[in-house]
Amino acid sequence: MFNLSKITTENGDKWILALTGFAIGLLAMLFLYSFFPQKQLINFNTSTVPSYNDVVKVQMSRSIASNASANGETYVFNSKVDRNIYMVLDLKNSKNTDVFTYVRYYNNNFIDSMQATVGTSGVPYFYFNWNKSGGLDYPTGSYMIKVYENGNYVDSVAYSVV
Repeated sequence: MFNLSKITTENGDKWILALTGFAIGLLAMLFLYSFFPQKQLINFNTSTVPSYNDVVKVQMSRSIASNASANGETYVFNSKVDRNIYMVLDLKNSKNTDVFTYVRYYNNNFIDSMQATVGTSGVPYFYFNWNKSGGLDYPTGSYMIKVYENGNYVDSVAYSVV
């Protein structure tokens, strides 16, 4: 075990200097991280997609209909009441190999991303769902989602939680 009572003045000064340097480095890291938050790890082409794009519309909803379409379009959700948030993609000419990806931001900071394959050709709707259970509430603020099809930027949608 390390005994602090045996530190001499000479060694003590070195320890204080080392701990001060470590503390300054830690504070500098925290300061820089606050100005340069974590960037998204997925790199996509964000240029406009040519006409082969299968997404007709991107919309937000509290629920979906039996055919997976949005059951009432909304862009404002209640953090205490709403348990589900759906992002519904209205599609045309979808193929079973189409891969849709979203990158989601909260108050301009990256929070998550996901991708999924359609699986069945010709489906008119495709959706992603965020569900809060166990009494948890969604954090209030502004959200933005970028949508990609097969790695190409399709559209963005913004919503808020109040």
